[in-house]
Amino acid sequence: PIVERAMKERDFTAKKNGLMIVGAAVVLIEDPAILDSYLASLLPLLQELALDPVFELRREATKSLGSLGKFLPTLAEKSIIPWALEKLESSEGGQEAAVVRCGAASSLTEVLAQTKDKSLMKRMMEKVIKVRCLNLDQVHNEARRAGSFELIEQLCKIEQFEKFAVSDAIYFILLGLKDPSSLVHNAALSAGRSLILNFGAINASSIVL
Repeated sequence: PIVERAMKERDFTAKKNGLMIVGAAVVLIEDPAILDSYLASLLPLLQELALDPVFELRREATKSLGSLGKFLPTLAEKSIIPWALEKLESSEGGQEAAVVRCGAASSLTEVLAQTKDKSLMKRMMEKVIKVRCLNLDQVHNEARRAGSFELIEQLCKIEQFEKFAVSDAIYFILLGLKDPSSLVHNAALSAGRSLILNFGAINASSIVL
């Protein structure tokens, strides 16, 4: 209850400290099942702060969501990932929507970075990123497509994504640069910069070819 109250405070420091305590607790608790009784109140707070306009709060909240997903994989599959995918296509509010998509992309990245499920990244690539980037399901939503490239931009910051970046994501990005929507084009451009920055040096020959 004390940590929950801290996360609800308006004070930045109190919120950040509360988030850091939650993140540490998730890692240190030997039996993750102990967390079950707290999830009903804890998870919505973490999700709310993962979309906060303040970067430091978003970062701590998304890290905590990643830790929860690691130790409670069922929670990740049934609650965290579906929630983040929905927020990843946010379109209402201009800059506010951009912040929401960024928080969602960071949350998914943390889950994928920390998961013990080695198949999750491949499934995410094939069933979500590819489908949304290429609009294979014919859902004409520019924010949805932009969100998928924003996710690629974040994923390029973790080593687990390297092989997918070089084999598939680069192709999606090139197509995204041709998108008539400036929102999608700019998101694809940012994703391309992130890919080159993080993986370009050691994969130059593969990327050029």
